[in-house]
Amino acid sequence: MFVCYPYPRKVMQFLQRTSVRIEESDPGIYRFRLWCIDAAIIVQSRLDSAKYLWMKNLSSNVPPEDFDLMAAQQQKHPEDKALDDLIQFIYDNNPYLQKEGGKMCKVSSPD
Repeated sequence: MFVCYPYPRKVMQFLQRTSVRIEESDPGIYRFRLWCIDAAIIVQSRLDSAKYLWMKNLSSNVPPEDFDLMAAQQQKHPEDKALDDLIQFIYDNNPYLQKEGGKMCKVSSPD
């Protein structure tokens, strides 16, 4: 899987020149088979925010309002360790989200 924000024009042109059939399965999700491997290119800027909120925000440029939505979703499922790890990963990779009253904060309390 290859994730990017802008449309990867050169990569797509290369794949098309090599006769790889690319199918857009959903806006921003391009699936293809290269040799015997199924692969996908995810273009975050083209993803539907409502449907792919989490996937769209796997970056170091998460809008604060999207982070608030994800944190609210995560709080509805406190037992989900994977979701907790994911929100922590997003938080850790977005330094501007870490300021709260001038102090560093954590999304969840340590174990």
